Amino acid sequence: MEWESVALLAFVLTAEGVTRTGADKPVLRLGITGRWRLTSGIPVWRDWRLTSWLPSLVVSLPLSPRQAAAEPKLGGASSAIETLGSIRGALTLVRVLGSFECVILVIGVPWATGRFAVAGLVSSVIFAALLSTEIAVVTALALRDAGIPFRDAVRASARLLSPFSAPRAGEVLVGLILATESHASLILGLADRVEVAAALRHVIHDLQKSGSAAQVMPWQAEVAFSLSEKEKQHALQAPQYAIAGKLAYCPRCGTVYQRASKVCSDCSVTLMHVER
Repeated sequence: MEWESVALLAFVLTAEGVTRTGADKPVLRLGITGRWRLTSGIPVWRDWRLTSWLPSLVVSLPLSPRQAAAEPKLGGASSAIETLGSIRGALTLVRVLGSFECVILVIGVPWATGRFAVAGLVSSVIFAALLSTEIAVVTALALRDAGIPFRDAVRASARLLSPFSAPRAGEVLVGLILATESHASLILGLADRVEVAAALRHVIHDLQKSGSAAQVMPWQAEVAFSLSEKEKQHALQAPQYAIAGKLAYCPRCGTVYQRASKVCSDCSVTLMHVER
């Protein structure tokens, strides 16, 4: 087996995860453990960022400008999020099938080609194509079960007929079902609210101190406003490391400093000291 071919195929799969989304657009990522986390992707070039890797195992959802303009629905789980929960079995299935597709493309094709020459190449490519077709069909059926119009479901699933796109069936499934939800509804409805509040600590601090948050992204302010007062106060508490060591900390970003420090080097905010 030629490892150069393995590396090239792995690169092509990874390149599928590069999307044009700036740093001002959040990305929700569903990991192997089933937990959603808030991130922003890895910068590649200008507005292009790597938002997804380990296709099928990790499902990434870059939030679009259309979702930023949507009205948040924070009175509980939205209907779209509930719908996503109802097709959890289909989502798991396409992720498993997508993992097999990755193995076939990255390892199976080079191995079969090296061992059986042209016959191995043709057989492995046909098998990969059949598997991608199955993934596309399962995705289309799941979208129809979720209430997506037939034409939209078929159009979205058609791109999965490519073996290199098939491992990202989970992203197609999740993205289309949640396309009309607002940033705040998705972030607070899917990700851990405590973790989100901690990540937006600086925004919450600025909003409480001055009523406005300078140099923050619109979605950050929207999510911070949508948090409850209890969640905001919890996010602004002294870090446990500072409490345990009786150290100073920045009330804005939460960075812990030795007592000799008086001002946060990142925020230029006067540090708070934990009383002994």
